[in-house]
Amino acid sequence: MSFRTIQMLVGLAAGAFGVAFLLAPELITSYYGIHDWNSTTVVPARLYGVALLMVAGAAYACLPIEDLALQRRIALANIPTTALGALVSLQSVLAGTTNALMWTTVLIFGFFTAAWWMFRADAWHVGARRHAT
Repeated sequence: MSFRTIQMLVGLAAGAFGVAFLLAPELITSYYGIHDWNSTTVVPARLYGVALLMVAGAAYACLPIEDLALQRRIALANIPTTALGALVSLQSVLAGTTNALMWTTVLIFGFFTAAWWMFRADAWHVGARRHAT
């Protein structure tokens, strides 16, 4: 998968979830079995939405990057963060904090972890071939 494709998918996913968490965090999280919201718990959920919108904006801003070394650094930065997202989501499902729908979040984060990992490995091989010639 190309760098541009991954960035587009990140932007779409982060943008959609960002808007949802910003505008309707109680509704969105109710689907995942999270209830009992109050004014102090809504603020962090909305801030999470803002953070996701920042990720979407950064992904969009990075779309035109063609520098392979910079693409590899971006992938390397995204691998641990998406892996942590998958682990935190997995922990919430296994602990019973959220319902089975949270498995979709585990899969989304897992997908992006694998995509960045495969891109990084493929980009490294391309870069090695360029330096060998």
